[in-house]
Amino acid sequence: MELPLKTGTLIYFFDDQNRVLLMRRRKEPNMGLWSPPGGKVLTHFGESPFQGAIRGGQRGDGCSAA
Repeated sequence: MELPLKTGTLIYFFDDQNRVLLMRRRKEPNMGLWSPPGGKVLTHFGESPFQGAIRGGQRGDGCSAA
């Protein structure tokens, strides 16, 4: 059985001291590990990887990209 390809994104937020924002994953894969915010790109809606990264960052942590 061939699985469909899925595209995921990660977005890195840095503060003025050059620290990066990480989130502890609540779901598999990698549950309990630290990761930057991100998620799957909604390609079936025509979303680009850039748009998916922005959406993932806003949804996951309330941050906004400038």
